[in-house]
Amino acid sequence: MDENLAKIKLAALLLYDPSKGTPRDKDDPIFKHQDLISAYDDAKKAWNALGVSSSFMKCSGLTVDNEIADILSHASGPNEAYLALYILYQNIWLKNIDSNCDRMLDASYAASSIAGSDRYYLVHFKISSVQDMIANSRKVSDLWAASYLYSILSWGTVLEFLNKFGPSSILSPFIGSNPIYIYYAYGKISSEQIKAKISEFAENTIGFAPPKDFLKYVPLPARVDLLIPTNWVQESDLLNKIAKNYKETWNRIYSELKNKFKLTGVKTSDALDRLLDVAQNIPPYPLIDLSTRAVNVQDLVNDAAPGSSVNGKIWVDYGYGVAAAENEL
Repeated sequence: MDENLAKIKLAALLLYDPSKGTPRDKDDPIFKHQDLISAYDDAKKAWNALGVSSSFMKCSGLTVDNEIADILSHASGPNEAYLALYILYQNIWLKNIDSNCDRMLDASYAASSIAGSDRYYLVHFKISSVQDMIANSRKVSDLWAASYLYSILSWGTVLEFLNKFGPSSILSPFIGSNPIYIYYAYGKISSEQIKAKISEFAENTIGFAPPKDFLKYVPLPARVDLLIPTNWVQESDLLNKIAKNYKETWNRIYSELKNKFKLTGVKTSDALDRLLDVAQNIPPYPLIDLSTRAVNVQDLVNDAAPGSSVNGKIWVDYGYGVAAAENEL
């Protein structure tokens, strides 16, 4: 991820000070870490676009600055700080701030999503046959395996965009508390102090943590929405790239499984080998509803998400953070 973009996304995430109920000033000590002061104007621009900068909800609670500063000071750079705080900021907030102010936590993550560009492609794709998979599962293990496969296919399809534009480029699902993103961020971070914080968060939130535990489940849905800057790629190329990523992810999964199968020593016929080779190029669940449209930031603020019945703002259409997930249950 470009370092300057990481600074902008991170500054937008942290611009609102929940303990004071006001936006941070440019000379706030938090922005002196990781040279975030250079990204302040772009971060403030994103908050202005959300339409809440002139009437911030008044939150109350303990200061969060010490915990944030500790992470910022231990991170090797803005990329590492951003990956970590995309997970940990929600937890810092919920421990210290009045629960009636969760809307501003959602707004903080929303500001991070739209910061850094004026125009985006709002991309949607869905993996088909979810209901068939559920109906045809004979045992709980069948259901678990098929769900795991769906999730890995989704993850592999979006991974390129996550690497290039950061976690906030994945609008839906929110991945800040998703096990596979937690494991991903843990593997990217060099600071042992930050890794320990992430492991503790994972242990308390999802019941298992890197690096000691196997990633038991990956709750990524079959439907994904992305937000990709328009200056990076042409619209038609973007759709082709998503389809290519999906197919390559299936190829990697298939090759790994085929190699493990061969290690068992089971002999297969030439006809079966040819059939398996054909299957390698045909993912079991095709992509459907693959679409994209160019939007400006104001479109994202004013329009509902595709398929949403709520004519609301971006943080209404897309739930952010642990608090948002709990409210949906």
